[in-house]
Amino acid sequence: MRKINKGEPLAEFVNFTKRNPAANWQYFVETANNIFQNTRSQILIEEQNCLCGYTEIPIESEGESHIDHYIKRDLDARKTFNWHNLIVSDNNGAFGAKYKDNTYRIKRTEYVQIFNPVEDDVQGYFYYNEFGLIEPVETLEEPIKSKVHKTVEVFNLKNPSLVERRKQLIRDIRSYQQVGLDNETIKNTLSSQGFKSLIEQYCQ
Repeated sequence: MRKINKGEPLAEFVNFTKRNPAANWQYFVETANNIFQNTRSQILIEEQNCLCGYTEIPIESEGESHIDHYIKRDLDARKTFNWHNLIVSDNNGAFGAKYKDNTYRIKRTEYVQIFNPVEDDVQGYFYYNEFGLIEPVETLEEPIKSKVHKTVEVFNLKNPSLVERRKQLIRDIRSYQQVGLDNETIKNTLSSQGFKSLIEQYCQ
């Protein structure tokens, strides 16, 4: 997970919300599907660099992703069309947004216990160890360390497939470094692999 720098909302998205103040999300998706798809594209490409907003795995096809409401609609309907509450996530139910909502079933009171990638400088708190696991940065105070652990739990960032992909990526970085490639070249070579925060950590 890393900080997402939100830009200005898509103009047609804003116009839709103004014209349809009583609309719910289902109505938006079904009646304004082109606007929905353009909204997803702008968030994914321009704000998230084609990475899942929670796991940092690359999203190569927009059809493999969806717009997640960081704070669930049924917990706060007022945030349904709040641009800063919209994050594009991979569709895999084993981790990320769908895990947060459907398996973990986050409660309203738990949001203060986890990081919001739109508001928090998340990569400053996460450390990726050699085994592909996420740990709190060692120098953090205990309340923040607990927040790291809770965020990993809620989004299941310890899922074995994610851990293995991160571990293999670290192996690749080490191999490139051993043959003398400089860090910028390694970053460029591995840019399509996702996990940008991990790559930055190991290529400083």
